[in-house]
Amino acid sequence: TALTPSGTTQTVDFDNGNFQRLGLGSASGNVTLTLSNPKTAARYRIAITQGATARTLVWPAAVKWANGQAPILSTVNGEIDVVELYYDGTNYFGDWDVAYA
Repeated sequence: TALTPSGTTQTVDFDNGNFQRLGLGSASGNVTLTLSNPKTAARYRIAITQGATARTLVWPAAVKWANGQAPILSTVNGEIDVVELYYDGTNYFGDWDVAYA
């Protein structure tokens, strides 16, 4: 089941699995994420599906990206972007691929 924010916030609870789906079609604006219940040394994936109105994500400060660049999400309705996170007990280290169709 995909997470579907109805406003501008969404919690991703990793107790519900290491692979989560996030559909942005129901969001009313850009979405601020909260990541909860990570396990040290675990890898997580979030597949993000863009809606008819393109939305961006605001990631927690504990998520670190290569060169400081957070994902630039696809803007086309139905396109899927995949974010992979590694949690070291303090921070998440993220990588991303975009525009799966």
